[in-house]
Amino acid sequence: MTNDDIEQLIEQIKELQIRQSGLLLRLEKARQAEKNPEPDETVSTTPVGPTAPKEPTGTTREFAIGDQVRVRNPNLFQTDKGKIVKIGKTRITIQTKSGTKIQRAPKNLAFTQDE
Repeated sequence: MTNDDIEQLIEQIKELQIRQSGLLLRLEKARQAEKNPEPDETVSTTPVGPTAPKEPTGTTREFAIGDQVRVRNPNLFQTDKGKIVKIGKTRITIQTKSGTKIQRAPKNLAFTQDE
């Protein structure tokens, strides 16, 4: 096997791990929905407060692994864009193009259409 073959296998394994995390999250939500038939809260990307536009409900969507997002509150000299790689109970982990991982609360993230 060449180094290129090994690198391709590593990338495929990473993608499978990301997909597996997403599927496990969906399974956990489905189990919770069976126990609690009440609708779950969804993570909203719309602003809250008096400046919030009046949008009909159901137009927001939850974050999912693999989504491209923008960090609303980046630290000094920190990249503000990346891809979601892990979703926890209170934090979401984003990986930037350089490989740096950033953790933020869902309220501090917004969807992007980049790439």
